[in-house]
Amino acid sequence: MAAAASLASALLAFQKDPPPIHSDSTGNFNNKFASLAGINTTVRPFLNDNGLVIVQQPCAIDGQPGLRTTLIHAESGESMEAEMLLILDKQNPQGLGSALTYARRYAVLAILNLVADADDDANAASQPRKKAASPAPAEAGEPPVPPKSPYSPPEGAIPDAATEAQRKLMHMLADKLHAAGVLAETQAATINTAADDPGTTKQAASGVIDTLKAKEKEAAEAVAA
Repeated sequence: MAAAASLASALLAFQKDPPPIHSDSTGNFNNKFASLAGINTTVRPFLNDNGLVIVQQPCAIDGQPGLRTTLIHAESGESMEAEMLLILDKQNPQGLGSALTYARRYAVLAILNLVADADDDANAASQPRKKAASPAPAEAGEPPVPPKSPYSPPEGAIPDAATEAQRKLMHMLADKLHAAGVLAETQAATINTAADDPGTTKQAASGVIDTLKAKEKEAAEAVAA
């Protein structure tokens, strides 16, 4: 097969025959996901066949820790890159390492336009959708049980998990700044994913919200100037 002459043509050839990404790991909440090692092992031969190279490096985005992912076409030297903020659960080296691993998985899939599906997705999709059960009526003298919020952490979640208000604000700010062109699609997607993650702590959510509000203020001042 002749080598592609440009990054675009190499990426087109890659996407004509993309590798399947399987969820090979299970998280703390029994959720299936594709591990970084599994993703790299799967995509590397396909990248090599099309003369493509991925480089991922830590970086700083407005003074905040981030990740830069660069897709390079070896033949032409052309490249494209994307940056995304890191959502740190803990402000220490372990927290940074965990955030880097988490972000690297999503960044590789995003820049290659790949999707990792859970192994049992097909089985789940074939089952008829069940109507949500109505809460049982309260006994006489007992207060009614309120419906569970979609942002409520599951049983066994960490006690300092982000609040519902924090998660909603993260979603709102990420979508607003993405629509305004302040955040890239991958950055907004990472923040929205963190907002839905039961493991996101109040401290981490607060840090993300402060950063997003600062970006919102800078954007407003730039428009007013």
